[in-house]
Amino acid sequence: MAKGIFDPEGFAWKPFGVIADLLALSILWLICSLPIITVGPATAALYDGAARGMRGRGNAINRFWGTFKSELKTGVLAWLLWGVLLALLFGALRAFTALAAPSNVNYVLAVAWLTLLLVPTGLACWVFPLLSRFDFDLRGLSRAAVGVAASNWAATLVLALSAYLAAFVCLRFLLPFLIVPALLALFWSVLIERVFAKLSPPGEDGEE
Repeated sequence: MAKGIFDPEGFAWKPFGVIADLLALSILWLICSLPIITVGPATAALYDGAARGMRGRGNAINRFWGTFKSELKTGVLAWLLWGVLLALLFGALRAFTALAAPSNVNYVLAVAWLTLLLVPTGLACWVFPLLSRFDFDLRGLSRAAVGVAASNWAATLVLALSAYLAAFVCLRFLLPFLIVPALLALFWSVLIERVFAKLSPPGEDGEE
């Protein structure tokens, strides 16, 4: 038993390894997202590091860098499309809540708009995990995201709500940025990998 405690590969050290991976992936995601236009490939890399690195018992950091480099071009284009779309929609909501006079009607309208935003948010939640696993051009990636999101609407709703929650926690308290991004990707992988298992041919790694 003592040998297991002091063995770096033993059960006693595994939680520390998980925490270290979560911190490393989150920090890498933050650094690689700083240019803003690289948020897309950084998110694809984050998901791959969590899903096939941490859960797949691979090297999370190597998977992050490998995916970030290989999906840089398509990831940037996808982010420019989906990121700008979401920014405009949330900006419109923010402008409405700032300019509209406080009233029950305006409050209901704001909640309804936020609820409708679950649809594009849910679609965007599929885009970068799909990019991390399959070979797509921008058009094919967007079409695949719409198709997968529609056929897995319950999972899409959970993905969007969890993204809302993570954004709220990080923007309100800041410090969770050091671990929440990778923790969110790890949570997403529980739902998304079940879908990817159906999309990937048996014995293949999801490339097509």
